[in-house]
Amino acid sequence: GILFSESDEDLVKTIAMAEAGNQGPDGMWLVMSVVMNRVESEDFPDTISEVIYQKSQFATVSNGSFDKVREYSKDCDEVFERIRDGDIAPMIIGFETVRSSVLDRYAQYVFTYRDHKFYVKKE
Repeated sequence: GILFSESDEDLVKTIAMAEAGNQGPDGMWLVMSVVMNRVESEDFPDTISEVIYQKSQFATVSNGSFDKVREYSKDCDEVFERIRDGDIAPMIIGFETVRSSVLDRYAQYVFTYRDHKFYVKKE
């Protein structure tokens, strides 16, 4: 499995709750996967903290709702275990709400899950 510091585990769970707490287990898994894929990508910072706090990348960090997450759902804890075990959705490096189209300029749309559209790196 992947080794996470306690603070990194908290950050990954918090971003999942803030961005996709209402999107079910798979929605949270997809958000966590985006963070992990960004850490591995040369196009983004190399740590979980830097990825999550990178300027203007996650709406919930920008608007403050990230900082209001106080607890994690059972689903969130279980989804994190999947990530820790290396079960990460491949390739996806971004997402936005279905009402947005900012990422269309920078990345390749691949699929929609509930309220989020997911993207991979543009070839």
